[in-house]
Amino acid sequence: MLPNDAFPLPVNPIRFWWTTTPRTLRTLMAVIGGGWVLYLVASLPSDAGALPFEWLALRPEAWTHRPWSLLTQSLVLPAHGLGALLSIVFSLMFLNQIGRDAEQLLGSRWLMGAWLAATLGASVVSVAAFSLWGQPPYVYGPWGAVLGLMMALGVRFPDKSIGLMFIGVVRLVYVAAGFVVVSMLLSGSVYAAIPDFGALVAGALWGVYTKRQVGRPARREPAMRAETSPKATATMRRAERAAERERLGERDLDRILEKISAEGMASLTPEERRVLEEASRR
Repeated sequence: MLPNDAFPLPVNPIRFWWTTTPRTLRTLMAVIGGGWVLYLVASLPSDAGALPFEWLALRPEAWTHRPWSLLTQSLVLPAHGLGALLSIVFSLMFLNQIGRDAEQLLGSRWLMGAWLAATLGASVVSVAAFSLWGQPPYVYGPWGAVLGLMMALGVRFPDKSIGLMFIGVVRLVYVAAGFVVVSMLLSGSVYAAIPDFGALVAGALWGVYTKRQVGRPARREPAMRAETSPKATATMRRAERAAERERLGERDLDRILEKISAEGMASLTPEERRVLEEASRR
């Protein structure tokens, strides 16, 4: 008879990913994927799906009216077309691989800090570029934050690499910078790479900042002051008096023992006998 594990049950890939992925990364990917699916479903019967995109994507010329879009722009992506589908799939794949390493090596706070820094970097640089040269009407998508996270982890660990199909193993900093160059070449415009460039700069700054924090000595806490309440003062004084009496008693005992060795027990006074009996009881 064959053992029970001779024919193992098929593994559910979604359940396996859910149970093996760190919590913060899992939540972040679920929010991005869920927002994309919501947009896709809402856009099927009507144009209602455009409402989440309009409210969450960043419009550089109107960011003061929707300041939250400086952060939420990395959570939305239009669902129409094969290009949008491939974009969301590959961005989540890279986020899963890079984010898993980041959270396991440096913790969830570092991961979210890098993500927020990269997102804000992309938004701030886009707003500044729009005020100078003009920009496309919207800034959106997780690619900028993913590349910024990749750059931050690459700066934090310069030897950290990733395997790319048909290319081989490449360092993270080169992969992040290469994506921006490829984006400019495919779009034929520098403007398309401005958000990604801002995310790269912010990610690099986050990596440098956190790397310096590791080597910096911990701040010394100020020494705690002793309690000065009347009760604490009286307790300290009693302890000091008891210690003093104990020191005096030890001196008397030494003197009495010397007297016994020199003159014998009969030479002791009643007070000296009492001190000796108390010392023997202790």
